[in-house]
Amino acid sequence: MQIHYHQRTFALLEVKPVIDDHLLDLLQYYEKHYNISLPLAVREWYSIDGSVQILNRYSNGDVALDLEEIGHSMENRSGYRYWDFQNQDMIPIMIENQASFLWAIHLNGSDDPPVGYWDEDDNWSLCSSTFSSFIEERIWEHLYWGEDCVILSESGDIDRKQLSDISSNMIGDAYEITLDSVFHIHSGKKHIIIFKNDNKRCRWTIRATSAEDLFISIESILKVVPLQDKLAIRYPFGMGCAENVIRKIHYHYNQRPDQDDAVRGQLE
Repeated sequence: MQIHYHQRTFALLEVKPVIDDHLLDLLQYYEKHYNISLPLAVREWYSIDGSVQILNRYSNGDVALDLEEIGHSMENRSGYRYWDFQNQDMIPIMIENQASFLWAIHLNGSDDPPVGYWDEDDNWSLCSSTFSSFIEERIWEHLYWGEDCVILSESGDIDRKQLSDISSNMIGDAYEITLDSVFHIHSGKKHIIIFKNDNKRCRWTIRATSAEDLFISIESILKVVPLQDKLAIRYPFGMGCAENVIRKIHYHYNQRPDQDDAVRGQLE
């Protein structure tokens, strides 16, 4: 079965999705039992082996609901945990790590419906215009979660020539994996991932296992795309390695005299 709605997510993960026949049977059972027709994007995600585990892994300890728990919520719509969505066209999918929010799909008749969340005061807020983009964002935001040698950035559109130049600048045997708007460049333990949105804006995740390798990766990019003033850490994890590399980049490219000599020396 060819997936349609979640290609970008699995391109980010560099994993080939596998449809699980048992999950398909469960989906059919729940649709019949609760007299609902799941949107295509939702049905596709929950038919993929390991999809719930993926959401649990790429999170800040939030709990993704499996099909059994989603079924349980459908049977207790007026009192699932402490949320009441009895008169709402909602399907819960994830609970925040402190149980302050409940993410849910809004069944609005579309094939790829929006996702919002309920808070403790029963207020409903939209967080993503489609289910597939909600999944993408969850994965993107939690790539290399908890690691300190990770730098984030953003830029305008880039072309294949720039990608090729960045790849050539990497030290080692770099290569690319591309799918429309998802690009990976790897060299040993150095990773550059570029995620292009619908507005042709690019978001970058640059990851390594040491400050030296992270600096090499950033330099490979800066020779092609001027990101030096748009580098950021994922607080609080990057306050060591990543923050020090950014300070060194600022010193080398902006010639700022107020940089800490100890930090520069540590990285050189």
